[in-house]
Amino acid sequence: MLGLKLSICDGKGQPAEWERCYSRLISQGVDAILSQSIDPRILKSSINAANAAGVPVIVDAASTLPPYSHLTRWIEQGAD
Repeated sequence: MLGLKLSICDGKGQPAEWERCYSRLISQGVDAILSQSIDPRILKSSINAANAAGVPVIVDAASTLPPYSHLTRWIEQGAD
């Protein structure tokens, strides 16, 4: 049986809160971070911190984050 523990952090639509969410999740030692509906370019330093900590980051529209070297995988916009 596969188990999943979900931690939700509400960034309240504020970039500073998003950064705090990432920091908190990284310090908790999560297995991965999923960001949704946030321009990943705003979170570049947080994504770099997660990468440095070995935490994979899954971001919708991640193909907008230059350079692609920050990403493990990406799907071009509109792809299935």
